[in-house]
Amino acid sequence: MLKTLASKHRSTVTKMALKYKATIDTPDGPRKCFEVIVERGGEKKALVARFGGIPLNRQRTAVMADREPVKPNHISTTELVKRLLAD
Repeated sequence: MLKTLASKHRSTVTKMALKYKATIDTPDGPRKCFEVIVERGGEKKALVARFGGIPLNRQRTAVMADREPVKPNHISTTELVKRLLAD
């Protein structure tokens, strides 16, 4: 991502990293990320784009809740399917 931005702005990766480096507070503590904030006029909220800053901790007690596969309500019966079902 930084290499693409640096190329677009004809700059270096280091300069882009320094320009967009940010630290955000999360429930797991402060995390480093790259962040761009675009202030908008009026009563609109600022646009925030953030890359990174998420904890990658393993949840040992997590429970996998797989859903049942969706079964079609009808089966499209073509001539081939009818012939196979009829032997």
